[in-house]
Amino acid sequence: RIPSGATDISIIGLEFNGNKANQTTGNHGITSTGTGVSRIRIVDCHLHDCFFDGIGLTGTLSSTPISHVLIQGCYAYNNGSVANEGDGIANRGAVLTYSSIVNNVCYDNTRHNICVDAGDHVTVVGNVCYHTSDPGSTSDHIIIHGDEGTDIVVVGNTCKGGGHNGIHIGGTGRLLITGNI
Repeated sequence: RIPSGATDISIIGLEFNGNKANQTTGNHGITSTGTGVSRIRIVDCHLHDCFFDGIGLTGTLSSTPISHVLIQGCYAYNNGSVANEGDGIANRGAVLTYSSIVNNVCYDNTRHNICVDAGDHVTVVGNVCYHTSDPGSTSDHIIIHGDEGTDIVVVGNTCKGGGHNGIHIGGTGRLLITGNI
């Protein structure tokens, strides 16, 4: 868990098996529920079988944003244990600013593969997302939503198989969405 106010944190090459088949309560692979978190690098990690999200950056919209985060080259799969819960990579509730989600592979997550709940100056580039394990729900491969979002770039991602939508955009402004398959 990344604590409130943490800065200059690098998590590189971690494999986290959440062992959800034997869990009765929630866990995330990597999580931050604090405020004022900045300059975080999560690179080349494998996060799977978590009760909730593989990577879950959460907070409240009124809190200090989570900023300058790089999530790159990670595999997030088979996360979430109940319908409509468990994303591969997610920021939920907190505003994510000046951050990049780049070249990750996300699949078989119960809810969304990549979720940016509210963001400002966020890039989602070159990710591969396929199959959500609850395709009858509102599971999306990539979802960008929230009234707090502006200056979002979604470029060169591949979304295939399963899921409610490939890329779902709502409640944001100043978007560039191009070159996605």
